[in-house]
Amino acid sequence: LQPTEAAAEGWAETILSRLGPVAEYNAKCTPGYYNNELGANTSFVPRNAIFAGPPDEFLHILREWRENHGEERDLEITTQA
Repeated sequence: LQPTEAAAEGWAETILSRLGPVAEYNAKCTPGYYNNELGANTSFVPRNAIFAGPPDEFLHILREWRENHGEERDLEITTQA
């Protein structure tokens, strides 16, 4: 079970659109692992980021995805012989 490439890119865009507050917090936070000791993180990949919106927003996104048959549109199911 894997997401389609389009679905993965769409989710990465969703994640990126909500990272502003997280990036701002990390810039002001004590230097450490999660903010790369306050240095630039050149290896950042959106797929490694968390959903930074509120839980009710995430649940709304998930509910809407299910209501619009997202499973059929956005997932690829393969089996091994």
